This record gives sequence, structure tokens and C-alpha cells, in this order.
Amino acid sequence: MTGTQNVHNPFSIQTHTQIFLAKKVSKVVEYLLRENMKYIYKTLSNDEDVESFLHFHWWFFMPTILGMLVVMFIAIASIDTIFFTVCLGILCLQTLLLFLKWITYVTTEQVLTNKRVFFKEGLIRRDTEELKKDAIETISTKQSIVGRILRFGDIEFTGRGGISFKFIFVKNPTEVKRGFENSQ
Repeated sequence: MTGTQNVHNPFSIQTHTQIFLAKKVSKVVEYLLRENMKYIYKTLSNDEDVESFLHFHWWFFMPTILGMLVVMFIAIASIDTIFFTVCLGILCLQTLLLFLKWITYVTTEQVLTNKRVFFKEGLIRRDTEELKKDAIETISTKQSIVGRILRFGDIEFTGRGGISFKFIFVKNPTEVKRGFENSQ
């Protein structure tokens, strides 16, 4: 026979399914990551502009990743025991937790506009909080020791009547606070 032979590949259906799923997942990721699809852009008033979009600091993922590494080392050390299977189960749960954290990272919006402070979380369920700039009474920052070293922390906004909410894992919270106070 000349040319290519038509050999049946038993894995071809699986390969096509994987390609199909990969394309669907990439479209969902692309949809979630597009800036113009952010909820804040759907709620801006006529003369309102986004001043700052505050994404989480990379440390948001680290406790889960470090936990995964510890469990992997324990699993490797106990490869011939039943403990190895337990470690694999824990690793699967931590992988799920990491995926859920990524969903939180992608779907949480912490935004400063020229008129308000805005917080939105949730993929299917949506919770929003906002304070108008002129209603904010105090802005406080909180940083752990690790946060001070790696330059991240929380910013809490308190408005009239004791209403408050936090922006979490903010990069350079002191600079963000200073910039926000100077723009008022």
C-alpha cells in the first residue's frame, strides 16, 4: 500500500472529547477574564469612571498551594502504604479548593470609582456592596506580618451608620488608601 494507512485509533474518541472539552473550558475562561464583562461596567452611572480595579495579591493562592506541596511530599514518602491513598484523596480535595479559589479570584470585583467604592463576589449567586465616596467616614488597613513583607493586606471602608466592608488581599494597601484619600 502506498500513502497513509487508515488505522483505527481506539483513543480517537477520547482525544476528540478532550479537544472539545478543552475548547469549551477555554471559552468559559476567556469569558470570565474579559474586562468589559465585569459587573461594575454594567452599573456605572453616566459620569462615573473606574479609577482602580484591585485584583487579589498572588498570596491568595499560596496557603492552598503550600498545603498541596506538603501533602505531595508526604505521599511520596509513604508511597507503599495505605497513607499514600489518603494523601491522594487529600490532594484531590486541595485541587478542588484551588479551583474554587481561582473562581473566587476571577469573579470578585474590588473597584474604586470616582464616585463610589464597589465590591462584588459570586459566579452564580451575586453579592454586591457599595459606598458612595462622600458617605465614607473611615478607611483602615490591616496587614499581617507576611502581608507587610509581601506588601498586601485588607482595606476596610466604614460609612455612615456603621456600614462597612473589606477589600481583601489588596496589593500595596497603604498606597491604595493614600491614593483614594487624595482623589476625594
